[in-house]
Amino acid sequence: MVHISSDITRKGLAGIKALDHRYETYQEGIYSPEFTLLTYETMYGQAREELAKGKPVVLDASFKERSERERAVRIAHELEAEFFVIECTALESEIQRRLNRRTQVGEETLSDARWEIYSQQKADWQPIKEVSEDHYIQLDTTGSRQDTIRTLLQRVFARLLSS
Repeated sequence: MVHISSDITRKGLAGIKALDHRYETYQEGIYSPEFTLLTYETMYGQAREELAKGKPVVLDASFKERSERERAVRIAHELEAEFFVIECTALESEIQRRLNRRTQVGEETLSDARWEIYSQQKADWQPIKEVSEDHYIQLDTTGSRQDTIRTLLQRVFARLLSS
């Protein structure tokens, strides 16, 4: 699958190395609504190109706004590609632990996410109601990465086989 990351796309557009960090305040700098729009537009363009070649694509971003998700759905439908919205969830305590570990340990990560940013994004989150239940998967990511990927693949393949 072609993985299109909002973190890599955003930093590339800003001329920042992928592993360099830009700890901006919520919706400021490279995380402003205008720069976010440019980031998503660039990701949609990349997705369209790859889907047109027949390649499967993963758009990796927060997609906190319904309009962002609807745009991705329209592109998939235009190119007759199967589409799933995967909402990744975890226990709040686990999310906080992971985000705090990133900044304390200096873990190499593409993301600039921090607990205070997550909390503000969560408050702005628009619930997923724009896709049918058979194209929506809520995935608990509290466990190990391997278990999460295994569960996701099982659920996606089960839905593909049933359609």
